[in-house]
Amino acid sequence: AARLEAWPNPFNPAVTLAIELPAAGPLTVQVFDALGRWVATLAEGVQPAGRREFVWQSADLPSGLYFARAQTAAGTSSARLVLLK
Repeated sequence: AARLEAWPNPFNPAVTLAIELPAAGPLTVQVFDALGRWVATLAEGVQPAGRREFVWQSADLPSGLYFARAQTAAGTSSARLVLLK
């Protein structure tokens, strides 16, 4: 599976998430809080092959630990995100 990258990390107020897709196919990128509750969906649907970047704006969320998860046809990859305000 492709590896999900995140920078800067820790971040405030935005973090960039990137993933390299070896082939066109379905991609879902979501963010969850430390308790596993859904916070945001950054991508959903078929994407062409190549590098994809998504910016997550933390908006009015509290400081803490978040997780980004990318699901592709090849598998799942996740990244730990630290929001510091």
